[in-house]
Amino acid sequence: MRDVSYFVACSLDGMIAGPNDAIDWLFTDDDYGFAEFYRSVDCLVMGRKTFDAALSFDPSVSQSSSLVPLHSTAGFQSA
Repeated sequence: MRDVSYFVACSLDGMIAGPNDAIDWLFTDDDYGFAEFYRSVDCLVMGRKTFDAALSFDPSVSQSSSLVPLHSTAGFQSA
């Protein structure tokens, strides 16, 4: 059986996005362990909005064969 890990940036009150899905509260001066976490997993699942945000930080995210973006938009295809 495989392990499942949940890696998320959240505010002190447990929110992962502000009003209107804002993520302007996130620190972008470091990766805060994401690269190490990414290397340690076989597959990464993220929502479409998180996927879009990740692409804005690092376009190479879309090149991973182990990435599964979830979405509810008809006809969506990852880059």
